[in-house]
Amino acid sequence: MDKNNTPKLQDAMKAYLEGNYETAYNLFLELAWDNNGRAMYFLGMFFDNPNSLFGKIEGVNVVKLSREVSGAWYKLGASRGDPLATLVYVRNEIIEKRTSIHKFNDCFEAVRTMAIEGDVFAIMEMYYTYRDASNYENKFANHLKKDNKEEFKWLRKAAESGSPEGMVKLGTCYDGGYYAYGVVNDFKEAIRWYQKAAELNNSRAMYYLGILYSNGRGVQQDHNEAFKWYMKSAELGDVESMLKLGYVYENGLGVVKNYGDAFRWYMKASGTGHGRGVEGLAKVERLLVNHLNATPQIFNFFNVLKRMK
Repeated sequence: MDKNNTPKLQDAMKAYLEGNYETAYNLFLELAWDNNGRAMYFLGMFFDNPNSLFGKIEGVNVVKLSREVSGAWYKLGASRGDPLATLVYVRNEIIEKRTSIHKFNDCFEAVRTMAIEGDVFAIMEMYYTYRDASNYENKFANHLKKDNKEEFKWLRKAAESGSPEGMVKLGTCYDGGYYAYGVVNDFKEAIRWYQKAAELNNSRAMYYLGILYSNGRGVQQDHNEAFKWYMKSAELGDVESMLKLGYVYENGLGVVKNYGDAFRWYMKASGTGHGRGVEGLAKVERLLVNHLNATPQIFNFFNVLKRMK
């Protein structure tokens, strides 16, 4: 039995898949300090994806720490022999031309075996590996070629196996069509996958549901329903949902027009550390100009803030 596969690790992975991210994060952190390589892999995931999914965890500004911290956790997990951490670490090393094909082949086959046996996280890593295969082919891992069918096969398998990220990504394939995969536009199928992920507390799925209800794609247009999903997503820290809330309050879409609330959500987006947050400052400028006859001095203030982001 894998020494890393402890009951506490199982609890942490279950919490993660059920959308209890703060619980999962804290358990992974405890396990990592006990030298659990798999927990280190998950901590790498938390910081590798500066996604609002994790942005609300107390004491963790994922966006600002981001890639350097994630790389450190993957490297630590790899040094403890975890196959998933090793694959991610080696993929990054291949891009930087610092590793060999043999090292890649070994960890790729180990993770592929795990995926075939049904490990949902290994399945998702197989998807990521095939998705980014153009970064590896003809360099070190020249046996691995870009293969859209293989990529989509693993993505669908990840979604069907319970991966919230897989569900969202599969939903986006149907949301507008993804012809490289042979997937045609099917908004109802997109909604089905978004709703599954939203039930698991995935903020991106909630954001996409808000977009579909706002635009009336696959459902009857309903600004009230869109507002509900944007609010749920923003409360989990999703910056794009914060920007949407600012917009709907500014324009009275599904809510009573309220410039104060529009200002609040635009400013909240600007303070997330996310690259899109700068848009919040631009929208605040417009809000002040259009509704309070703001002066040029205020423009200068916000330009300084933008340069500080």
